[in-house]
Amino acid sequence: MPKENKLALKRQRTEQVNQVIRIIADHGRRFFYSQAVNRYASMEVDHSGKVWFIDDYSGKRIFTHETVWGGRWRGSAMVER
Repeated sequence: MPKENKLALKRQRTEQVNQVIRIIADHGRRFFYSQAVNRYASMEVDHSGKVWFIDDYSGKRIFTHETVWGGRWRGSAMVER
């Protein structure tokens, strides 16, 4: 399968995930939504096909895959052990 098709499929799946995030954010305890900045969390795929999570409060991009420093998010209290 050509790279363009793989990237298009990945972006389509990301849009489906974003729809689910919005549904979750609009109900109950409103996870994935920050009322302080009126923003929803989301997922995005960059031009090279890497998947990023966009934090609802800070708006920062967080890489979703393991990294050379062990997959730990810098500045996060939730570190996988």
